[in-house]
Amino acid sequence: MKKLKIPLSQEILIEPAFKDWEKEALYNRKKSFPDPFLNELKKKCRREILNLLSIKKENQLIFMTGHQPEFFHPGVWMKILLINQAVKIFRGIGINLWVDSSYPKNFIEAPFYQEKIKKKKITLFNLPSKKPYFLNPPPSKEEWMRLKEEIIQSLSTLKDPNPLANFKNFSFGVEEILKNSKNLGEFINTLRRNFENEALYCELPLSLICRGAPFLAYFSYILKDFKNFHFHYNKALEVYRKNHKIRSLVNPFPNLKIENNLLETPFWAITPQGKKENIFLDLENFNILIKDEKILNFKENAIGEMIKEIKKIKLLIFPKALTLTLFFRLFFCDFFLHGIGGGKYEEVNQEIILNYFKITPPNFGIASLSLNLLNQKEKIKIEEITGPNQKNPNHALPLAEIIKKLEKTLYEIKHNPQRLIKKADRETLKLIQEKLNLINQIKLKNKNKLYLTLKIKKVNQILEKKLKSLSIRLQNQIKILKEKEAERKIAHFREYPFCFFKVSQINKIINKEINKIKL
Repeated sequence: MKKLKIPLSQEILIEPAFKDWEKEALYNRKKSFPDPFLNELKKKCRREILNLLSIKKENQLIFMTGHQPEFFHPGVWMKILLINQAVKIFRGIGINLWVDSSYPKNFIEAPFYQEKIKKKKITLFNLPSKKPYFLNPPPSKEEWMRLKEEIIQSLSTLKDPNPLANFKNFSFGVEEILKNSKNLGEFINTLRRNFENEALYCELPLSLICRGAPFLAYFSYILKDFKNFHFHYNKALEVYRKNHKIRSLVNPFPNLKIENNLLETPFWAITPQGKKENIFLDLENFNILIKDEKILNFKENAIGEMIKEIKKIKLLIFPKALTLTLFFRLFFCDFFLHGIGGGKYEEVNQEIILNYFKITPPNFGIASLSLNLLNQKEKIKIEEITGPNQKNPNHALPLAEIIKKLEKTLYEIKHNPQRLIKKADRETLKLIQEKLNLINQIKLKNKNKLYLTLKIKKVNQILEKKLKSLSIRLQNQIKILKEKEAERKIAHFREYPFCFFKVSQINKIINKEINKIKL
């Protein structure tokens, strides 16, 4: 996979091009496994999930994306809006997966103005304990009002009225959504969907899928052959690290552990208290272990029997990152859309699919967007800071680059002041010549190198004093620019939540990109 970078401000990334998604989905749909059991599992999986969504047509192409149900930034939101466009244009089925097995991200960042632009963390809700989204209740009306007022107070200090107007629009109808939401994940996702106006795609919570027979069959199939899967999983991670020259053994994920005769699995168990625990497999006795406690033995059990036993003991099993997208890419959707981060770890899955499942990996997409919340200049002309520049009279540069140039000039004042002295009197010319002579002597590998270096330093100090006013001016300019750059970073911060933006603003950028090439 080619290296992809986070888009710059106001830029969008869609890979492959949107026009090719239908072709990619059709190509992926034709894939079949050498193992007939997996082909049957794929049929059952599609049938059950579409049935959950009350969709009767099984022939439509399925376009899918997913994320934790949080107040994410527009770069994540854009993926869902792109899936919505796929429903419109390709007349397929669009699905947004809530990864509600994650622990909540319980804060957002909000900008405010107090003499200058600043930002702060705002706690979202009073969560009693660390539990996944689907086990946390929605907030109380009082909690929501406290959060709403705190965000409004922050945004109302801004000179730009749009973020505040967008958030107020987002907040419309919250009371009704609070009444009807079963948990925190559903509450946040329903709020977002309500904000979008025209949502044609379906919503799918992971907690619902993981209770179903197809997912449990996938889990059981992997555990039946787990020594082999464990090997290919870890091998794929090693290949990724080698290809990307990564030394860290936890990047992009740690290898699955081997402890005595126990193998760590790429699945979580979630306890009734809401705690995630690693699932281990005892290879000798074929026991599934959680915190060293035997939960289930499946040595003699067929996959169907294992599913019955898991349901009987009400064991809640969830996939970790790699096995999550493996499941949906291989057994349910026709085209999966990732962000840049998710796209990177799919390289690991490509190896697992090729070497363990023995098929050419289905293609997937990557999309991202960077959007400025506040209108602040990204670039300025260096002349605005340093005065006329005859070489580049109209050339605009990023603030960080101008700071770098000015700091380089300060360095020159200290170490090569002779280069910056424009008008020199006789005494100054004499000092400059003396320095040049000393440099030439050093070049001749003079034995008195230390003595000559100290003499150059003294000459530099005298010449530097002649540029004192320039040095002070540059230091002041750098100080002002660094303050401006700090403000710019806050204004262009990429992680502000989607509820500070307009859906029409993002759809406009998406449509402009889509319409570049006729579909």
